[in-house]
Amino acid sequence: MPTDERAIHASRAVFPLAHFFPAPQLSVTYRERDGTPALLVLAPLDTIRRAQEAGSAIVALDDMTLLNLKNGAA
Repeated sequence: MPTDERAIHASRAVFPLAHFFPAPQLSVTYRERDGTPALLVLAPLDTIRRAQEAGSAIVALDDMTLLNLKNGAA
């Protein structure tokens, strides 16, 4: 899938990371098969926890940053 279409699905990876690595700011970089960085997801821990308590990832989307590293903001 093109990077922009994968952004929402890919952003969910920060949620389990918050459990294992409770840093104030979490980030995940997604890479293409050849290692090229394609997508960066940034999320504050308090935003993730708020979404988890609400039982909905949608709560976190406004405070998350999704950056398409291949062609600009997602």
